[in-house]
Formats: sequence, structure tokens, C-alpha cells
Amino acid sequence: SNSIIDPDGVAVDSSGTVIVAGDQRVTLMNSFESGVDQTLADGFSNLNDIVIGNGGAIFVYDSNGEIWEISPAGDVGSAPFTITATGGGISHDPLTGGLLVTTGPPSDLVLAISPGGTATEIAAMPALSNPADAAQGGGGHFGNSIYVTLLSTGEIVTVDRESGDSSLFASGFSAPARLVFVGEDGVLVSDLTAGGIIRIFPVVAQSIQAQIDIRPSCFTPNGHGALPVAIFGAADLDAGAIDFASLDLEGLPVKTRPRSGRLMFHFAHVNDDDLLGAFIHFEDNGQWTGTGDTATLTGML
Repeated sequence: SNSIIDPDGVAVDSSGTVIVAGDQRVTLMNSFESGVDQTLADGFSNLNDIVIGNGGAIFVYDSNGEIWEISPAGDVGSAPFTITATGGGISHDPLTGGLLVTTGPPSDLVLAISPGGTATEIAAMPALSNPADAAQGGGGHFGNSIYVTLLSTGEIVTVDRESGDSSLFASGFSAPARLVFVGEDGVLVSDLTAGGIIRIFPVVAQSIQAQIDIRPSCFTPNGHGALPVAIFGAADLDAGAIDFASLDLEGLPVKTRPRSGRLMFHFAHVNDDDLLGAFIHFEDNGQWTGTGDTATLTGML
């Protein structure tokens, strides 16, 4: 709608109505086709973001660090929840039923606000540089960390709720601002400088179980030999796709040839069938005890 001035946040309620936070008012858009909108509440100052919380309550967050609650009928709370910092982004916290908010420079905080109105600091500088938005991971591939967009560095980081430690999730943005999870399918991120919406898909690790056979008849655990292990081929395991450098057998690496440095393995039909497997020699570094009936071999394709 052309009548919405400086739209900075958008949310969709349970009925499908689009709710937009503009500069000074909150607008309902019941139809994109008609372009007709309706003012839900106004009289605000420099609204930054909007989110729908429990029970359909609407929360708007302004640049002065004030969070106002608005009922679905448009009734505005008598007083805002005030954060003594520059306002940033706001999102619903599904773990507590409260809110997650970010503050701009110089405080640069991620805060969790309980339904009772208690604010708890989750992370701050120097780990965060101008955080624009924060959202709770929806489980599955994204785990239970909080994801934070950083305007200054063009990055998205994950923040541990307990320790506040952060780690890089994605980079290369111009000015990543708002982000929202789309189930377990990905994250949508708006970029203020580049324009448009960017979708980030999760990196999914696929686990394949493989049968192995340790052949210790020619092996003496003295720290100087090699332990031969057979990996059986299978319908879902292409032995040719194995990254042999990544293999690890209970702490033992794949042995290399002294002169060439090449990994010691070769392909073979281990089980006298048509499925290609492999024989690998693992380094005897003195850690192998040879006890027990099973061992675990891990690696990557």
C-alpha cells in the first residue's frame, strides 16, 4: 500500500491478515489485491519491528527502546516496556512464551524478555556488532541456538542461550536485518543494502551405517604396525565416494606410505559380491587395545 510510510516490520496473524509497522502507525492489510488497509493503532514514534506473541497480542518495538503491546482489537497498553538502549529487532521466543529483542550501538545486546516482563541479557559486545534481529532456532537442523543478524559485519551468528558464546553461521551479506525461520526448511533474511530476501538452507548431515570387519590375524599391537580393516560395500554406500583421509577407527588414523605419503587402502569386493568395498590399513599408534567385540569407524563421504 502506498499509504504506509517507511514500513519496517511485518507479521501475519492466525487469520492471514498482514500487519505492518510503519513509521508511526500499525496497519492491517486484509487484501493485497485491493490494496485497502486499515489503521490498527497510531501515535508511535519511529517503529522498528513488530511481532505477534501468545494469544494474538501484537508487540511493536521503536527506536527509543520502547516495546508497546497492542490487542487484536487495537487497544494499546497504558505504558511501554522500556529498554535503556536503542531499539532494534523483536521476535517471539517459543521456549518461554516471551520475546527476544536486540539493541543497537553502543550497547549491542540480545535480551530475552519473559512473559512477566523480566529482561535477561543473553549476549553482548564484543561478540556482537550492531545486532539487528534475533530469532530462536526451531529445532531440527537449526538446533536450539539463537540466530542473530549483525549489520556491521554482514554476518549471521548463533548464540548459545546458556553461555552466550557465539559462532559464525553465515557471512557475505551487505547489511542483514530481519530474519525468520521457515520451519526446518531454511531461514529468510532481508538485506538492507543489497535489497531483497535471501533464503539460507540448512546443511544436513546424512548418516549411513556400514559393516566393517577387523582382520587382526597379521597384527601385533606394538605401536609400529598397521591394523587391516574391511568396509563392506552396500546399496547405499559407494566405497568410491569415501573420504579415506577422514576415517577414524577408535582414535586410529589411516596409515600412510613412508615415501609417497599416500593413504594405505585399496578397493575390493570384500564379501565376494558385486558391491565394491575397501580394505584400509590403520596406523598402530599404541592406542589400540584390541579388546572387546566391537569397534566404531567414522568418516565422511
